[in-house]
Amino acid sequence: MFGLGTPRTDLVFAARGQSNPLGVFRLETDRGRFAIKRLSAPPRPEGLAIELCAYAAGVPMPAPIEAATGGYAVRDEAGSAPVWARAYTWVDGIPGEWGRVDAQASFDVAGLMARVHALPMPAGALGETPWQPPGEAGWLLLAEGAERRGLAWGAALREKVPVLVAIDQLRSAPADEPLVPSQRDYHFPNLITPPHGPRVLVDWDAAGPSIARHEVVFFALRWATPSGGTPVRELVQAFSSGYVAGGGADFAPPTVADLWRITCPHTWWLWFNIVRDLSAAPGPDQWLTPALISQVAGPDPRALERTAELFQ
Repeated sequence: MFGLGTPRTDLVFAARGQSNPLGVFRLETDRGRFAIKRLSAPPRPEGLAIELCAYAAGVPMPAPIEAATGGYAVRDEAGSAPVWARAYTWVDGIPGEWGRVDAQASFDVAGLMARVHALPMPAGALGETPWQPPGEAGWLLLAEGAERRGLAWGAALREKVPVLVAIDQLRSAPADEPLVPSQRDYHFPNLITPPHGPRVLVDWDAAGPSIARHEVVFFALRWATPSGGTPVRELVQAFSSGYVAGGGADFAPPTVADLWRITCPHTWWLWFNIVRDLSAAPGPDQWLTPALISQVAGPDPRALERTAELFQ
C-alpha cells in the first residue's frame, strides 16, 4: 500500500489514543522502521494540509508517507467496518507522561507550537465547519439515554446541564482574533524525546485552525501542572518564553474573564465520549466520561485570579 518494502516482523502494537482506539503499530521492513496508524475515518483535508505544510517547513515530526496509489490514507474494508491506514517514519524516543513536568519540556513544546502557528497557510485554508453544541434539550437527552442504560454518570450529567449550556454559549461567541494553523493536540504523550536531536511532535489527526493566544494560555497551564498539583509559575513562564523564542508573538497576560473562556471544559470532547459510550462501540476507557463530567464546573473567581497572576 505504501511501498515500505518487505516486512521483517509482524505488526507490533505500539500505542493508542483516547480518540483513536484502533492504535498505532510498529513495522520493520528491509527499508527501515515505520509507524502504521489505523483510523476509523480518513484524515480531514484541512488537517492533512496543515500536517504536510508543517513537515515541509521542517517542524520536527514523523514523515508522512504517501500511498503507492496516491494520497496519504488507504481504505481497508476487509473487516466489518471500513478502516483507513496511514504510514509514517518511526520515531525512537520517550513520550511525555501526563502530569510529569519540567521547564525544558514546557519551553520546547511551546517553541514547536510557535513554529506551527507561523506556517505559511492562507486564511482561506483554515476554514472548518464548527461543532454545533447540542443545547439544553440535547444534553438532557444524552443524560436520559445514560440513565435508561443504568450508567451511574447519567444523573451527574443531568445536574451539570445548566453549566454545560453556559459554557457552550461562551465558547460559541465570536472571537475577534485571527485564526492560525495548529496541531491542536500539544499534550504530554505527543511530545517525543529522542536519544539525540530535538523533541518531536507526533499525532496530527486533530490539526486545524486555532486562536494562537488561547492555545498558548491553555497549554502553558497544562504543561505547568504536575500530576495531582496546581500550575507552577516558573513553568508557565518557561512556556511563554519558549513560544517567543520559537518565533511566536509576545502577548498580554490574560484577564480573569478571558481566562475562564480559555480554560473552561471543552464540551465537544465530553459530548464525543458520551455519544461514543452510548453507541454499540463504547470508548476503551470506561472511567473517562464520568471523569470529564466531574470536571464540569462554573467559574471560580478566586482561582482564576490566582491563575492569571502566573502570567504576570
